Amino acid sequence: MANYLTLVNNAIEEAGVDLDALTSSNFASPPNQKMYERFKKWVNDAWKEIQIERDNWEFSTGRATVYLYPAIYVEEGDRATAPPAASTYTTEDTDVTITVASTELHSGAWADGDAKATIYFLTDAAPYKLNEMVDEITPTPAVDKFRVKGFGTYNFLTDGQVTDLEEIHKQTLYLQTTGGSSDQTNDAGTGRTPIHFVPYSNWLTTAANSDARGAPVLFTETPDGRLEFYPRPDKIYNVTFTYSKSIGTMTAYSDTPTDLPSKYHDILYWSAVMKYGLYDRQQAVYANGKKHYDLYKGLINRNLLPEIGWGPSRYDGE
Repeated sequence: MANYLTLVNNAIEEAGVDLDALTSSNFASPPNQKMYERFKKWVNDAWKEIQIERDNWEFSTGRATVYLYPAIYVEEGDRATAPPAASTYTTEDTDVTITVASTELHSGAWADGDAKATIYFLTDAAPYKLNEMVDEITPTPAVDKFRVKGFGTYNFLTDGQVTDLEEIHKQTLYLQTTGGSSDQTNDAGTGRTPIHFVPYSNWLTTAANSDARGAPVLFTETPDGRLEFYPRPDKIYNVTFTYSKSIGTMTAYSDTPTDLPSKYHDILYWSAVMKYGLYDRQQAVYANGKKHYDLYKGLINRNLLPEIGWGPSRYDGE
């Protein structure tokens, strides 16, 4: 697998430029910086251009299994009993006071310190942040802490569950009905049911104001990119989907074009050779770069696009 350093050095060599090869120690701040930086940019641009060209490259599509935490789901900190109704808490980051309405234990035991539960607060609109600590005020200050894990809307990128998420394929959401459940094993399971997408404009007049809780069958995406589900999850559920990955870039010398099969990596430095040929008006260099680039591009188009055929989409998680 070629890393950023190797790709840049290969481009410089194939372009016939009289420059010493970069090393891991001088890659970040090379001598004769302008020309080296041009080659670094040309290689990086080639990788971004390939990713942007199509949204259905096999290497640009991922599959994820995530947790849907109920609202408001918290993980117990250090108390031995369930928080009583009317006890109050303050959020550590946002400094908002909230009052407990009721508690539902899902697994573990309060006395053993491993309870996982949903705590319903009187304030329905969450005034706290995901993963924010919540401190007890009454009846026993500084004894009890919880960490908020979910509050009814979901962004799997910002909550850290899918770190390269660009866009969810909305027709591929499935609720795992066996094998994955509230034990957080992230087991993909063997049974599943679809969760159907509803446009947000329709959602506002139908499911948005519902208090129903249970296994989700519908979802929408809000204008700011959060997902909402109907019914609201009443426990932890596993959901699977396919998605388009975010555009990757290379920065450090050891970075690689993530997910692009290694046998196609050479296309990146041949693209840089082409760009150098245009930059320096060297027709022979450009033509040589383009010949090799076109060869690799043909292979990528032939081998890394989804097959066209009858039956389920290759992106529905099958």
